[in-house]
Amino acid sequence: MRRVGEFIREFHAEVNGQRRGAELTTGLKRRELDEVQRKLDGLIEAMADCFRAPRLQSELDELEQRKAALAAVIEGAPATAPRLHPDLSELYHTKVETLEQTLDDPRRRRKRWGFSAA
Repeated sequence: MRRVGEFIREFHAEVNGQRRGAELTTGLKRRELDEVQRKLDGLIEAMADCFRAPRLQSELDELEQRKAALAAVIEGAPATAPRLHPDLSELYHTKVETLEQTLDDPRRRRKRWGFSAA
């Protein structure tokens, strides 16, 4: 049972670490997307105020492309999976112990499987 507990703790740490990393990456992309949107809004407002220059249009085009790329990455990101419970090994241990007790109980064995008393 000790090895199962060790395995579950290691598995738990690895899975949660991967999920945490994916959540951080998506969060960073969302913040960058918000920043790009703010810049776009500012450039569009400047253009609406008749401030037009080739460099401004170039920056606007670059930001629109980056916005589309970020939105695609965020949209394609897998849904956030729930993290594993930190006491998963203890829960597993309890379930197996209960199962063993149930299977070892002669009354339940006879009742469940139709065995008669010897």
